Amino acid sequence: MVSSTFWTESHFTGLALILGGLLFSVGAFMPLRDKKGAFIYGLPPREWLNVIFDHPRLWQWANILFMSGVVVTILGLVMLTILLRDTGDRAFSQLGLVAFVFGAVLWIINLAFRLSIDPWAAQETARTAVMPDFYVPLTRWYSYWT
Repeated sequence: MVSSTFWTESHFTGLALILGGLLFSVGAFMPLRDKKGAFIYGLPPREWLNVIFDHPRLWQWANILFMSGVVVTILGLVMLTILLRDTGDRAFSQLGLVAFVFGAVLWIINLAFRLSIDPWAAQETARTAVMPDFYVPLTRWYSYWT
């Protein structure tokens, strides 16, 4: 009887890191474009909100894929930290994991803002033709910290 040794801890770790990167990349390249074909991420706030209003499901899926990619990558990095610790690296692997998790928490805060405030502001802008007064200051505040 032949036993399969493919699903080792290191292969599972690599698979988790690759999957996290793929999920994040798919979220980043969702076809969120304005009517002229410009990507959402380079647009000013008013046009940004128009794209979100026109494509609310794509916006949700893009942000969910971002979050999923971050969570799966954290899982992969935890497994990588364990593997590196077992080989003798006790300091740098844990330091890298802590730094990534700190950045990931800030990124998740950014994505939570995008999933909650952006669709509401997009609906208000479409309904009244005026951006909510507090939207631009809020986007500057959260983008400063993330």
